[in-house]
Amino acid sequence: MRLHWEVSILQYGFFVFAACFNSGALSDEVAPCFGVNNSLPITKEGYWVPSSVFSHHSTHKLNLDLIGHKKRPDISDMFPMLGHGIDIGEGSTFSYGEYFLGWPGTTDTEMLTRVSIYIPDMLVNDRKMEFDLAKSEAIVFYSAGFPAFRSYCYGYAATGRFRAATRAWRPLDPINQRIFSVLNNEGGAHITIDAKIELRSTETKKQNVCGQCVLRADLVVPKTTVIKSKDKMPILYDNP
Repeated sequence: MRLHWEVSILQYGFFVFAACFNSGALSDEVAPCFGVNNSLPITKEGYWVPSSVFSHHSTHKLNLDLIGHKKRPDISDMFPMLGHGIDIGEGSTFSYGEYFLGWPGTTDTEMLTRVSIYIPDMLVNDRKMEFDLAKSEAIVFYSAGFPAFRSYCYGYAATGRFRAATRAWRPLDPINQRIFSVLNNEGGAHITIDAKIELRSTETKKQNVCGQCVLRADLVVPKTTVIKSKDKMPILYDNP
């Protein structure tokens, strides 16, 4: 992961300080999947989609099977973006992303990082759901990179834990209620994840540069619905 960012940054110019520092290039420890960065104007957004599934769910399952057999997934260089697509289904999906939209007047300087999580169960109001990622059908998909060059590190969580709950799970807990109120997210979900992501590169000549990253997140995300458009592509809409 660290080397991937360094190689890409040196190739594309002036991101050297910001991205290397953000990726933990000065440390021998596994880098965080999401770094701390106030040197770039980062856009952040997340959502919870009930009654949903990954649009490319079968591809994710195939990728995981290949990885389990020590084989390289055969994906397009667009899959690290398309793989986060969501469609109508019988489970629940959660997603969080951070974007740098690029410097004004400069092309091809965009960067993005996103993680999406699918669980095979519906998250209902009065339940907390917990998953051991090594023993469940939950899927955690992560990607980070440069869209203009279709250069990404991507991967899946093989181990770790994921938890999701709504505000109604602990209606008498003042801290739980306060979290949703302060964030103005009455109908959302509170999710936490602690996992290690095994990464691969979309660039076949750079397979050993992505490494691993640690994903630790504590998020409250709004509830969103999936509606089919006329051309059969899934579209996300905020609930009224």
